[in-house]
Amino acid sequence: MTVLSKTAFPLAVCTIPAFAFFSVYALFPADSMECHELRIISVAMYDQWLAIISVVIVLCLPYYEPRFVCNLRC
Repeated sequence: MTVLSKTAFPLAVCTIPAFAFFSVYALFPADSMECHELRIISVAMYDQWLAIISVVIVLCLPYYEPRFVCNLRC
């Protein structure tokens, strides 16, 4: 539980851009052809950002909890 409490704030800060990408997608109308490319790019950036953040958080776990490093076998 302490690991989750240590990673909760950085994870919350890192997900803010994902909400920004989603809000760009949600705020522009779906039937408008002028904003079609922007909507597609925002969906792609949303997916890419979530993939990047999940890798970064997993790689930062040894920083937040040093016992992971002790338990890893080299």
